[in-house]
Amino acid sequence: MGNAYFQKGQYDQAVEVLLAGLAQRPDTPAALFDLGNAYLKLVKYPDAVTAYQKALKAEEQFWPALNNIGLIEYEQGKIDTALKRWQEVIKIDSEQPEPQLAIAVALYKQGKTQEGLQKAQDALNLDSRYGEIDFLVKNLWGEQLIADTKALFATPTMVEVLRTLPPPSDDL
Repeated sequence: MGNAYFQKGQYDQAVEVLLAGLAQRPDTPAALFDLGNAYLKLVKYPDAVTAYQKALKAEEQFWPALNNIGLIEYEQGKIDTALKRWQEVIKIDSEQPEPQLAIAVALYKQGKTQEGLQKAQDALNLDSRYGEIDFLVKNLWGEQLIADTKALFATPTMVEVLRTLPPPSDDL
C-alpha cells in the first residue's frame, strides 16, 4: 500500500502507511527502503538516511539502501563521502550499473575525466537505461547529480557512446 501511494506521488501518505506497517514488522528491509525513498522525495534527508540505515541493519548486503545514502550525500555536496558509499555498493555487487554510473559522474566532477568517461561507458554497457535522464530521475537521482550527469553525457565521447548504445534488454 505504501508503494502504491509512492507511485502516485503521495509521499506523505506513503510514509504514514509504511510507518504503520513497520510498527508491526520493524525489521523489514524492503519497507524500510521504501520509507527512506518516500522521505527522500519529501527532501527529509535525515529521516531517509535513518530508514536506509535501519534497512542495512536488518540486511547487511541490502545495497540499494547504501546506494541511496550516497545519492543523498551527493546532493548535500559530500561528493567524496558519496563516492566511498558507492564503492562500498560495488564491493557488495560489482554488476550494478547505477552505482557504477554514479561513481563515474563523481569522478568526472572531480576532474578525473578519463576514469569517469570509462566507468560511465562500462556502466551503460551493463544497462543502457541509465543513459536516459528520465530513468535516473525515476531512480531518485537528485538535481545536482542529474546536472553533473548531463555535463558528463554532453562530452563528445559520451554523446557517441549514447548514440551507439543498444536498446535496453527485455530481461532487465
